[in-house]
Amino acid sequence: PPKPTCSLTRMFNDVDYWQKKSHSNSSYKTNLNETEIAFDAADIIRMGKDIFYKKSATANNQGLSWLRRTFPHLRFHMMHFPTSLDCHLDTSLVPLRPPTSGSPGIVLINQNRPPLVNEIKLFTDNDWRPVWGPLPATDSLPPLAMCSSNINLNLLSLNDHCVIIEECEVPLYRLLHDELGFDVITCPFRVLNEFGGSIHC
Repeated sequence: PPKPTCSLTRMFNDVDYWQKKSHSNSSYKTNLNETEIAFDAADIIRMGKDIFYKKSATANNQGLSWLRRTFPHLRFHMMHFPTSLDCHLDTSLVPLRPPTSGSPGIVLINQNRPPLVNEIKLFTDNDWRPVWGPLPATDSLPPLAMCSSNINLNLLSLNDHCVIIEECEVPLYRLLHDELGFDVITCPFRVLNEFGGSIHC
């Protein structure tokens, strides 16, 4: 397996990037360069034989190329989110339930970080129903939080019908439970956002 050095000066073009970066970049440039293979598990979502990959501050093209070589039996799809180059895919695209013979699958999409229209079409063409996730219940985060308020969609699916979400996310609860019919378990987790993640992490 790849063993990147994780050296700031070797793998990143500008060590002060996080203080200067813009959240909108239509050229999909990130501070992470292509010197070494790099990706994080949270930059990847598997749906059957299809793997969705987001280039980000923790995943580069080298990482995707290595995965394609290593797992040739799987289909890899690069996802593009023009409004965000933040880390990780699991707060932008969340598969909840696969398609069955009687109903379409459900995939939750972050309305603050939508993928390209033709990439949403990939789901609708294959019997998945895209559902726009609600806005965060609050933009307020712990003082040292290493994440954005978009962490609200960072949930954990236990099975096709049951999910765990952060207890403050009432709009998300209403969508999942009241509108989509999921069993929803709420968990007090917001204080842990300062460590850079939430329930799915």
